[in-house]
Amino acid sequence: MSDKTEQAAEESDYDVLKHAYETLQGYCDWQKKQRADLQSTITRLQADVERLKNGGWINGKKQTPALIDGEDYSKNVYAIVNGIVDIACYCYIAGEGFAWASCNGEINGDAEFDDDYDVTFWQPIPEKPTEVLTPKE
Repeated sequence: MSDKTEQAAEESDYDVLKHAYETLQGYCDWQKKQRADLQSTITRLQADVERLKNGGWINGKKQTPALIDGEDYSKNVYAIVNGIVDIACYCYIAGEGFAWASCNGEINGDAEFDDDYDVTFWQPIPEKPTEVLTPKE
């Protein structure tokens, strides 16, 4: 075989092996993403099962409400604070860090921080219904 023919065969073999490697690498990357997505779904479903077992209440020691985008506090939520159902939010307190704050039973109330608030469970306050009911005539 001539040097040119031999070199072309080696380059062809290299290209085939390079393509196979890149294909396998792409497949491995795809599998990693699929695994991560699946783990995220499993974690979310486990949290949903836990919440449903507790009548919709979320363990406040394991999970806190999400912060409102661009803000340093959450929406107000129903919370069991020191054993009593209350309205509270999770927020950042300067010099203290993140903590629970009571809204003193007001769904739209402002939060009041006290380091003695012990929130064991919480759940989101549902949105107002969009359906308009009319009184029976």
